[in-house]
Amino acid sequence: MSKKTILACAFSLSAMSAQASIVNGAYVSILMDSSGSLGSAGWASSVNFVQTLIEDEIRPRDPLSSFDISAFSTEVAPLHSFSDDQSLVEINASIDAFGYNAGYTNTVAALRSSITAFDTIADPAKPKHLLLLTDGNPHLPNNGDTDVCALSNMLKSDDIRVTIIGIGNNWSPDRVDCLVFDVDTDIRRIENFSSNDAARLFGDIEPEISAVPLPASGWLLFAAFAGVAAARRKKAA
Repeated sequence: MSKKTILACAFSLSAMSAQASIVNGAYVSILMDSSGSLGSAGWASSVNFVQTLIEDEIRPRDPLSSFDISAFSTEVAPLHSFSDDQSLVEINASIDAFGYNAGYTNTVAALRSSITAFDTIADPAKPKHLLLLTDGNPHLPNNGDTDVCALSNMLKSDDIRVTIIGIGNNWSPDRVDCLVFDVDTDIRRIENFSSNDAARLFGDIEPEISAVPLPASGWLLFAAFAGVAAARRKKAA
């Protein structure tokens, strides 16, 4: 699928999100898997992907959007808070400052950190989006807590819209599908951050719009942006 087609889908979705009264000034929490399976090169690609997504796709369409960003492996490392300076320069600097350190995949702690950030700072009248980027299933040693589904009701009752982007094939969607409102649109698999799979997955969602409840349109738009960002990265490579 061409970049032109992906952009057409994005703009179509943008028009629909306006009709659905998606409020400008969304709160967006981004959880970036930094576990050992990702590797330093994978982490660098993840950083590039997220920065491109924010700078080129989300912020131009929602200038008042705020970001809370964390890296997670065995522990959760807060990189940028909703209460921090929300300029692109500061957001990018916060992400760049993190030193990749590998570890296990403590998805539960990462999700809890996002919920706390939303509950503490986010305006309840504004949209709340959570983007989870991961290349593996929740995993901790010594029977650590990996039950992400225990947080499902909390996320949904707080109207936190979760989108999951899974990288590669070493993760199981059925381990995390309890977190999303719609498993067909809110869970996406890409081969890697520069793969054209992103364009294929996100660029083909326009026909699904009519079957998706209006509040979910904000996440469909976000997914389209992610596809464009990945396509741009592939072209640059």
